[in-house]
Amino acid sequence: MRLEKQHSKFRIKKHCFVLLLLSVFVANAQLKTSVDSTSIKIGEELFYSIEAEIDSTTLVLFPEGQTFQPMEMIESYPIDTVLSAIRLKLIKKYGLTQFDSGTYTIPRQKILIGEKTMFSDSIKINVNPVAVDTTKQKMYA
Repeated sequence: MRLEKQHSKFRIKKHCFVLLLLSVFVANAQLKTSVDSTSIKIGEELFYSIEAEIDSTTLVLFPEGQTFQPMEMIESYPIDTVLSAIRLKLIKKYGLTQFDSGTYTIPRQKILIGEKTMFSDSIKINVNPVAVDTTKQKMYA
């Protein structure tokens, strides 16, 4: 009888632990930032993505406007939604560019997830000049 009682207590603790882990996982949003390349040519579009993994009842506000300076936002793409068993993954993509060569940093972006403010990572981008062949065309002054 005593062994059964201990086994029952262990199962209850085990279930409570699993529920606790699950509730922590559901309550915490995860944020991931990525770019398709860290090196582009002048004027080339760079795809910058922010992924937020949330539960289905959480409101997410992604950055809008020219918050990526010194990079210039040329396109804000619609939010893509990926469903899993208990979570949603929202993917927001932006098209960014720069018209001067050099090394630039995309600053941290502010994302509101529910009532929580989160920030993305900053990312360094190299913008390379485009070689111009002047030997085949006449130059006019």
